[in-house]
Amino acid sequence: MRFPRKDQILECLLIGLWGLAPLIWFMPEHMIITTDLHVPVDAHRWIKQLCAWNSQWGTGFEWSIGFSNLIFSGVSALLSLVLSNIRMVQQCFFIIWFLLPGISNWLLAQELFPEQRISRLAMVNFYMFNLYHQVLWGGNEAALAAYAALPLILWITIKAFRTRRYLFYLGAMGIASLVLSAASMNLPILVVVLMAWAVLVLVLVIKERLWSQGKRWVPFVIFLLSSVALAALCNAFWAAPQAFVNQAKVSMPAFSSEMISETKSWLNGMSSYTSLANVVRMQGDWTWFQGWYEPYRSYSALYRSHPAMLVFSWFVPLVVLVGALMTRLRYRSAWIGC
Repeated sequence: MRFPRKDQILECLLIGLWGLAPLIWFMPEHMIITTDLHVPVDAHRWIKQLCAWNSQWGTGFEWSIGFSNLIFSGVSALLSLVLSNIRMVQQCFFIIWFLLPGISNWLLAQELFPEQRISRLAMVNFYMFNLYHQVLWGGNEAALAAYAALPLILWITIKAFRTRRYLFYLGAMGIASLVLSAASMNLPILVVVLMAWAVLVLVLVIKERLWSQGKRWVPFVIFLLSSVALAALCNAFWAAPQAFVNQAKVSMPAFSSEMISETKSWLNGMSSYTSLANVVRMQGDWTWFQGWYEPYRSYSALYRSHPAMLVFSWFVPLVVLVGALMTRLRYRSAWIGC
């Protein structure tokens, strides 16, 4: 059995310390509640999510999309069985979902920078503490799940390819797909994760010239297809109900035309702030530019008006791109592409 190296243990301890950052968000004797960020789900409310009919609002309505959130909210439900203080439940819940992206990204960094500790820690630190990650904590459960699962899925794929322990990492992929399950509450986010995974697979095939290595490509292709099948099976608890409901809705012509019109209007509003300049600086989220009686992000105006912050917002992405282009990074194209 291979034990972690001393430097790996120290890195994990440091990342664990970073994972406690959500504790400084809380005022004494207060919880964090917003329009989209609600009181943590306890075990009693979680059990109610097993029903596709929500009777808690109005006279009730169809709520099959709630199945997507069973894994994500199940964390707080389990915590509520152990902790009696709801504030502590929320604090622990925040720590877990803040730490998971750091851990999954550290695993990926181990593969990209096996001998470069500073590069690994810099990669993890940036992934945990950046403007985009901060925006997700307004209640975007789908994006948080995707943010935590994406590096894990990429790491599993690389490890399976390198070690050829396909069966072991196939099981790991099934677990990662469950972490990702809440992303299905916002299907475009789920599509982004799948696109990133597809880019990585393409890079592996091209970089390693897999087609010229005899039959080595056969087990890898089987692993990829099996991963898709296993992920579909593990996520059938939300995919099957949503597919059934969506098929019924699409068959209604009036609803379909209205839905298409609303979707186009929504996409136009979201896309009005996603210029290349904003996205590169991680300032493409619409909440940076809009508000409800008051700005959603009170600090965003500083990033868009103060000369020092304008320079800094360009400095960081430019340093990253120059570093990717000027160094001999093995998976440089995947890094730039993702």
